[in-house]
Amino acid sequence: MKPKQNSRTRRSAEGAYLRQWRIACGLTQIALGERIGRPQSAINNYECGRAMPPLPALVKLAEVLGFDPSDYLEERHKDLLAALDSQAHRGVA
Repeated sequence: MKPKQNSRTRRSAEGAYLRQWRIACGLTQIALGERIGRPQSAINNYECGRAMPPLPALVKLAEVLGFDPSDYLEERHKDLLAALDSQAHRGVA
């Protein structure tokens, strides 16, 4: 049985997603924060899983970093989607 991920673990995975995009764009946390109107500490909190970006910040992050916000949200809910898919394949209503 797969160990259950807690919300902190999921947030860390989401933070890693943001960090990968930021690094791929060649931005520091400070530069990214300046581009989206948030302090470096907020970017650090998003990347370390201590906080989730609010929707307006997520939209700005996606615009600056060039990812689709739905991909980020899908990453956030990957475990839930996998569980629903598994149930569908087993015929669980």
